[in-house]
Amino acid sequence: RGAAARNKHLAQMEKPMAKIRSTQKHGSVGPSTFQNSPHGTIERLRVVPVDPNTLAQQNQRALLSTVSSQWRGLTDEQRDAWKALAIQRAGNLTGSQTYNQVNAVLVKCGLPTMAMPPAVPIFGKLSGAGLLVEESPRLLLQQVSVAGGADRFILEACAPVGQGISNVSNRFRYLTAVPVAAEGPVDLDFTAAYTGLFGALLAGERVFVRLTAMKSGFKGTPLHFSAIARSADASTA
Repeated sequence: RGAAARNKHLAQMEKPMAKIRSTQKHGSVGPSTFQNSPHGTIERLRVVPVDPNTLAQQNQRALLSTVSSQWRGLTDEQRDAWKALAIQRAGNLTGSQTYNQVNAVLVKCGLPTMAMPPAVPIFGKLSGAGLLVEESPRLLLQQVSVAGGADRFILEACAPVGQGISNVSNRFRYLTAVPVAAEGPVDLDFTAAYTGLFGALLAGERVFVRLTAMKSGFKGTPLHFSAIARSADASTA
């Protein structure tokens, strides 16, 4: 009885995948993927990763392609300097990857690229009083500042979601980069950038925004804000 139950269990486990006799031991052929198992070679449907190839992805790939092509025009001295910076920083990036990462941020923020690596900045505290969202529409980050200064504030956001949504970590899209005011806390109005990308807001929809300080192509630790769009009546009340 024990052997019969065990065989039945194994049959159930193998049901979604077919056990076959084949000279193909592993890898993919056409729509099928082969792999070895304790019970022989099995065949399953090949899963092809989905690439939506959105406009944002196309723009990012074009940006990286442009920046990476400039790496080939650097001198040996300049490349060695980027390689030294890559070793200095935590992580497993190469010199060319570090060059691409820093300069892609600069280009996206409307700043010129750097042939020689900058000094790695130390970021002070980034702060903001809150996020104001109105259906009118109006979107405002209030009293934003960063201790020690920065070159730009980078604003990212996701499309409006329902009030019950709390996790949007993979949905952020670049909105705009705003020069950092030297005089202190400022209100950042990003209404045009947001509605230009995501369209009009409806009262009751939730908006998530990510704010990051940028200096010399490096990003500090971001701040996250969330608010529910208020109706025009509620805003004037």
